[in-house]
Amino acid sequence: MDLVLVTGGTRGDVDPFVALGIGLRAAGYGVSVATNEDFREVVTSRGLEFRPLSGNFRAIIGSPEGREWIESGSSAGRYRKAATKVFSSWWARWMADMDAACREGERVLFHPIWCGAQYVAEKRAVPSVCISPIPILPTGHLPPLFAPGAPAWPWLRRWLWNQGQEVVGGMLLETFQEYRRSVGLAPLPGPRVGDYMVAQGVPLVHVFSRVLTDRPPDWPERTHVTGSCQLPRDPRWAPPRELEAFLAAGPPPVYVGFGSMTGRDPAELTALVVDAVTRAGVRAVVGTGWGGIDGQAFPPHVHRVDDVPHDWLFPRVAAVVHHGGIGTTTAGLRAGKATLVVPFFADQPYWGQRVEELGVGPAALPKNKLTAARLAERIGRLLAEPRYAEAARRVQASLLAEDGVARAVEVIGRYLS
Repeated sequence: MDLVLVTGGTRGDVDPFVALGIGLRAAGYGVSVATNEDFREVVTSRGLEFRPLSGNFRAIIGSPEGREWIESGSSAGRYRKAATKVFSSWWARWMADMDAACREGERVLFHPIWCGAQYVAEKRAVPSVCISPIPILPTGHLPPLFAPGAPAWPWLRRWLWNQGQEVVGGMLLETFQEYRRSVGLAPLPGPRVGDYMVAQGVPLVHVFSRVLTDRPPDWPERTHVTGSCQLPRDPRWAPPRELEAFLAAGPPPVYVGFGSMTGRDPAELTALVVDAVTRAGVRAVVGTGWGGIDGQAFPPHVHRVDDVPHDWLFPRVAAVVHHGGIGTTTAGLRAGKATLVVPFFADQPYWGQRVEELGVGPAALPKNKLTAARLAERIGRLLAEPRYAEAARRVQASLLAEDGVARAVEVIGRYLS
């Protein structure tokens, strides 16, 4: 049976699908991964077939409009307006790309942001499964992604979850309705794409750990939480000599990196991070990732790295400071490291709150409140209070006991026959 996995965006959106694809291939399925061009090597180096979705996502969010989108997280209205400006010209192309990528697939597995793949599968009358790295369905038992600090009233939580669906789904609704008209499908009843999945009986498999967020009891029956899908390190990768030398030259440093979060002013962000770790009196490894932290000269106690596998680096540092993407959050806790989250937008505030609730780090420091003094204070607290590292080691033991890929393959297999 040939499966097409459809995803795109950041590494946190793509790596779990590649890991899952490896597991599905080992279980005897034919596997193709449809994603943005900048992930071609990630897919093909693991022996999976690549099917292209237009555009280099890194370049898209590194554009001035993309940077503005990432800075819009404190306001739902700004977020919707900025996201529409960035992506409105892409979605019609992406619908055509998904249609082409899924043309020969016997089953379609898709990321919820790429839920247009469900409509491609619907057109072709083949089953589909939604694979989500974050919670997406309304519930009265979990705080909403966009407002994790809202009062814990079940009716309010469910209403806010629905509002989140309205905001995100509303940006895409016109494109989806046009596609459905063009292929003879009935129009969607509204912008809540999660509700439509449930109404159509599409199974939803969440690939995050129940240690981080358990399955709410009010979710529909065909909804699962299977554990995180960790992509094995590329066996061809070797650590840079300069990084190994820096790590060996002193006590374990703090890792600071914001992944795909570019921010409006990369030079300012660079200076702020260097100032903060200098004030805190710590050595630091600063990960550029997609974060736009430029290549300016760093002082001797700070070492700049590009794309270093987290499962190699994080066990070698004292603590981790990052944007709170689910992939980086999981990687830090799998390494047993105390964690500070600096959320920019989307689901990142939610994971920042979970880090605090699990006791593995202090309260998150939102990007719109980030200063060198505040970051230095939080880093100092992260290292000075042993309870954070102790809690992180307890969480680590539970995470390492999971095999999220095997469990996801098992659950997905029930729906592929």
